[in-house]
Amino acid sequence: MPLGDWFRNPSRAERLRAAGVRDDVVLAAERTAFGQMNDNVLLTLPGALSQDEVVLDLVQCRYARHTGLAVLTTGRVLFVPQDSRGQPMAIPLRDVQAVSSAMHRGMGALTLIRSGDEVVMDQILGNQAGTFADALGRAQAGAAAGVSSDRDPIDELIELRTMYRAGLVPDDEYRIRKQALVDRI
Repeated sequence: MPLGDWFRNPSRAERLRAAGVRDDVVLAAERTAFGQMNDNVLLTLPGALSQDEVVLDLVQCRYARHTGLAVLTTGRVLFVPQDSRGQPMAIPLRDVQAVSSAMHRGMGALTLIRSGDEVVMDQILGNQAGTFADALGRAQAGAAAGVSSDRDPIDELIELRTMYRAGLVPDDEYRIRKQALVDRI
């Protein structure tokens, strides 16, 4: 083993996989820019998820004066606070009536509308709020197309492949959702 390998720090993905974190969470974390301070949140995140729920995207943000992670899954948007003083929050995808993102001086904000109520998550680094909003729109389109956990996984897999071939589902999301469906078969 080369001497440099002894002093190399493991990547976030290597640390998370070594801790037994689910692959969908690891893949989403690899696509996101945030500090190591959220690694503890990532370690506890699988406990907040159901077995048939797949993490599609996540961003570091502030909600209700607390820093944490906004997590987009195939069924809902979660806010998982970094500290125990913050309250977790969950919004089912079907309840999100509108989503928008804005950017000011390099920081983004994400606004979700549900039943006339605004949920604002801000202090999002760079264009990640826009990327999250786009992913949320695709997840809602997938849910509207009938990709749901109460149906036969084979039927869902066929529909997912059709949506992927039509360009409605990006490569990473397709791979994650496909694996989740294969695991259910």
